[in-house]
Amino acid sequence: MIEGIYTALITPFKRGELDEKSFIKILDKQIKSNVSGVIPCGATGESSTLSCDEHNYIVELAAKHCKNKIQVIAGTGSHSTSEVIMFTKHAERCGADAALVVVPYYNKPSQDGLYKHFKAIHDNTKIPIILDNVPSRCSIGISISLLEKLAALPRIIGIKDTSSDLSLPIIAKLKLGKNFIQLSGEDSTLLPFYAT
Repeated sequence: MIEGIYTALITPFKRGELDEKSFIKILDKQIKSNVSGVIPCGATGESSTLSCDEHNYIVELAAKHCKNKIQVIAGTGSHSTSEVIMFTKHAERCGADAALVVVPYYNKPSQDGLYKHFKAIHDNTKIPIILDNVPSRCSIGISISLLEKLAALPRIIGIKDTSSDLSLPIIAKLKLGKNFIQLSGEDSTLLPFYAT
């Protein structure tokens, strides 16, 4: 079960290069702090500006360093479905516990387009998937009806929501049950998430 506190990690750079030593220090600090897990290559980690090699290497480092200590939910999102599948397969091979897949940014797909995007990722990978709903950054969000449809896919296990919609965690729990994982990505919405 994925529950508790998961730290969205920054990606440290030094003189334009990935600062591996600082990244390991960040991981060690999270492990010592007893968080449930870490999220490398999410929006906080500037995933949209990393090269594919940088992205994959960061996930690999996190999965290897945190193994048997804390969980790793690898950010594998992108605006390109084929790229997300590639990142998600890599996270799976590295031993990440789950993949966090953001709504495709820039493209503004329809709700049906979103379903096809997430279903293609689901059908082409084997790792548990957590949806990442960030309408303020992606210009589109996951509707409750779409969430119900996506939750029916066996490896879509939850959602990290940053929509600031205080009704979403309550409605989602009523419709999807307590086993569908809900993570808050916005400090101001923590209370409704705790209340569910």
